[in-house]
Amino acid sequence: RRWRLDTAEAFSSGLDCTIIARTRLGKRLPFTMPSLVKVDQVLIVLAPLLDSTEEDQIRRC
Repeated sequence: RRWRLDTAEAFSSGLDCTIIARTRLGKRLPFTMPSLVKVDQVLIVLAPLLDSTEEDQIRRC
């Protein structure tokens, strides 16, 4: 998907990035790829503890 490449390029260029997409679309990949190349830098990724699927399952119990 093109948005993954665009995000990885922007992130590698030092831009802040936000991805909002549904579950299982590969949102983690654009952040992981640059971190493997730039091993001398610190990478901080903020992610919610529960995804929407898990929240729906909890509500149904």
